[in-house]
Amino acid sequence: MDDLDARIDALYAGPPGGFTAARDALAKELRAAGEREEAERVRALRRPSKTAAELNRLARAEPESMAAAIAAQEGLAEAQARMIGGSGDAQELRAAEEAEAAAAAALAPDPGLRAALRLAARSEATREELRRGRLSRDPEPEAAGLFGAGAALPQPARAPAPRPTRAAAAGSGPPDELAAARARRTRDRALEAARSAAREAAELERAAAGELAEATGRRERAERAREQAEGALEAARRQVEGAERELARHEEAAREAAGAQARAQEVAAEAARVRETAERALADAEADPAG
Repeated sequence: MDDLDARIDALYAGPPGGFTAARDALAKELRAAGEREEAERVRALRRPSKTAAELNRLARAEPESMAAAIAAQEGLAEAQARMIGGSGDAQELRAAEEAEAAAAAALAPDPGLRAALRLAARSEATREELRRGRLSRDPEPEAAGLFGAGAALPQPARAPAPRPTRAAAAGSGPPDELAAARARRTRDRALEAARSAAREAAELERAAAGELAEATGRRERAERAREQAEGALEAARRQVEGAERELARHEEAAREAAGAQARAQEVAAEAARVRETAERALADAEADPAG
């Protein structure tokens, strides 16, 4: 189907509660049209979580702000990677952090949603889904994604010793001390970035825990409602059975009453014939004086 991508976009743009039914209907339509491969592709789509659905909504409602937030996150990841590699600049990293924080806060004021936005934008696995508004699951922290593609959580190596400068020659400190100081600054910035990522992951975990608690509550309420409905259905079934038995008794009583009525009618008819015979005999006797 030529418009399949547009229809998939419409699935994610719709209310999460109607996603599964709409997805299954689209897959069924594709199968009926002979598009089995496309039908399986659609059938494999998963209903978005609450957080994913909200990020999808933001991607559609504010595409430019979403693109800016993703770009800022990519810029931050690159600055962090350069810092860890020893070629970065602390001022550049601070500027990237401020730009990313401003872009994320402008798009997602809620801390939990902002943490999910950052994680989704950092991960190559979810970045394009986020951009298109097709996220299905809550993004998860990835060690390789915290500092840019291919970078792992750092254990910074000693920075290479800088070439002697006039400042060093004038007594600013031996090259080894300068290299050690630079390595410490690199490590401190990397650790602070790791702590920041850990805080964001904790915020997302708290948001996910709240969503889980809400979903658990909905399930428990649904289970109770189902049990109540089953109880009401059983009570109604018993009432119907009792009413059917009562109806059977009334029908039997009605048949018996109808039989009694028929017999009474026969007796009444016989009595009427006897009465008529007696009345004729009486009339004949009264008409014959000699009788």
